[in-house]
Amino acid sequence: MMYVVAGSTWDIIDPDVNNIYQWIYNAFEPLFYNTSMVDMVRGRNIARKASDDKGLTSMGALGASVARMAMSAPSASDRAAYKSMIKKWMTEATSPTKYSDLVMISSIVQTKQIMNDPSVTTRDALVMNKQYPNMARTIHHRPGFAFGISMSSNKIGNFEIVNNENLKGWHTGDGMTYLYDTDLTQYKDSYWPTVNSYRLPGTTVNQNTTGAANAKNPNSWVGGTEISGQYGITGMQYTANSATLTAKKSWFMFDDEIVSLGAGITSTDNKVVESIVENRKLNSSGTNALTVNGAAKSSTLGWSETMTGVNRIHLAGNVAGSDVGYYFPTATTLKGLREARTAQWSSINQYYTGPEYFTNYTRNYMNLRFDHGTNPTNAGYAYVLLPGKSSGQLDTYTANPDITVIENSTAAQAVQENALGILGINFWNDAVKTVSGVTSNKKASVMVRTTENGTEVSVSDPTLANTGTIQLSLTQNLGPVVYKDSRITTSTSGGTTTLTVNVNGAGGKSIKVYFATPTGVPITGYTGTVTADDSNWKNALIISDNSVTANNVAAQLVMQNGKVWGYNGSTKTDVLTGITSGQPYRLKVVINVSTKKYDVYINDVLLATSWNYRFTGVTTLDKFSTSIAGNASSMSVDDVKVSYNP
Repeated sequence: MMYVVAGSTWDIIDPDVNNIYQWIYNAFEPLFYNTSMVDMVRGRNIARKASDDKGLTSMGALGASVARMAMSAPSASDRAAYKSMIKKWMTEATSPTKYSDLVMISSIVQTKQIMNDPSVTTRDALVMNKQYPNMARTIHHRPGFAFGISMSSNKIGNFEIVNNENLKGWHTGDGMTYLYDTDLTQYKDSYWPTVNSYRLPGTTVNQNTTGAANAKNPNSWVGGTEISGQYGITGMQYTANSATLTAKKSWFMFDDEIVSLGAGITSTDNKVVESIVENRKLNSSGTNALTVNGAAKSSTLGWSETMTGVNRIHLAGNVAGSDVGYYFPTATTLKGLREARTAQWSSINQYYTGPEYFTNYTRNYMNLRFDHGTNPTNAGYAYVLLPGKSSGQLDTYTANPDITVIENSTAAQAVQENALGILGINFWNDAVKTVSGVTSNKKASVMVRTTENGTEVSVSDPTLANTGTIQLSLTQNLGPVVYKDSRITTSTSGGTTTLTVNVNGAGGKSIKVYFATPTGVPITGYTGTVTADDSNWKNALIISDNSVTANNVAAQLVMQNGKVWGYNGSTKTDVLTGITSGQPYRLKVVINVSTKKYDVYINDVLLATSWNYRFTGVTTLDKFSTSIAGNASSMSVDDVKVSYNP
């Protein structure tokens, strides 16, 4: 209708119409991945065979609507953004009928007009973390994958059954996790009738138990917060449907990793309690390679094993880019099962009666799970999901993980992402609790991110029930406030900064404050990813004034003869030896322009501290340069970043 009346005397002029245009960005686009709406918001539609496109994707009704809005939105920036979305979705669509799937001739014409317009660029892959506090859902996007969490609360029911559809959705709202990647058929091609619905990934359950539809989790602590729009944490205080089983579950979503923690897993239901790490659909023969602690496990269907001392698992994907790694911060015992499962669509949908609903379908699965035993008390788990990683990359990560589990208890769950400088904490109780220098007096989801530019703090009330404030105290050294939400007041005393956050009516949103870097600490950072193609001298990173004369270099790193070295003052000093030609290395220097000293990082690991400027007479830093020292050689430089105290 908006498209039809646009530009006419009936055009909608209410300023609130802008909310509809924002819905595309805030509601729909984050939930649309691989040209499909993610399953955690499709309700009972997941139980309809006609909705199973078997990986032949098209943008359908949502795309057609966005195409119309791209023609009529009053804002030029919105029109451009919508067109870029359409071009991406249609480019990625795999259905041979992706245009006719749009149904209306006008939608087909509009979409082809966008696709044939060379001025329209294809939208980049989303890099974002989006919390939906009023839906008990979270989605996390990175190039190559998206990760979803589906929960329930005292406001949101667990799953729906209508007209005898979705008969086995029992645990889809119990913290089920979804990993979408290049495998377009993972949650399609008869996934929903054949998957073991008692063991959905991400959930903690009483073994082989069902659940009543439309039932609410009695707890209000369900939600999370995001920081910088890119990283997020989510938590769920869980009580099983019509049972005593309870758990506190958190997910920490960083860059290429998702950390899952469980604590306080307790039950008196006289049933075995399981936490499901994975239940992934395999290839048609079920032979995807499974490697545990570097050793291959059986590829035969029917394999079952209780594995002890597990610190890493690699599962080969069905297509390129769909491998998955699992890292366990503490060596653990895990059960594995490789199985073939046969079922009919009628097992989950008895509304439709066509013969296709009574046909047997067989699919193969890899199930990995923690067995907490019968009637556990305060059991827990911790694991890291590493999408897209090869077996070798998993081994490298395990040897030097980016994350540290700070606490995993019924009082708080906290993880530090060391490379990104992010601390995430879920405070579970209305009680004063301190974790890593951050104190909260109320239930809260908190993230703190510190970079060379400053410190960002994000906090939410995941209960949506606090009608007052959350008080946070931080003991770290912080600079002046650069930005803060109007809901936050700040004060500093004795080296402690206190934030009083008004969460009354905030609806679970992330509330933020940003502090500049304090005076007297490193304030200027320079990074670049450098690949040396041979062992000849490469000036991989030089920071100087604009003249780049011999006496005006502050920091200099060189790649030569299998090592990275640099100048600490006038002294040539090794930073890292044993480097490999052709392999990229992320080089970073963080400079304190007041003291004329700098730190050196390689691949985000601090390897040298408080080095002196090469030449102390440098007073201005306004040149980043790289060069080859006159040799017949080559190198490549990418991802250059210069940052400073705002």
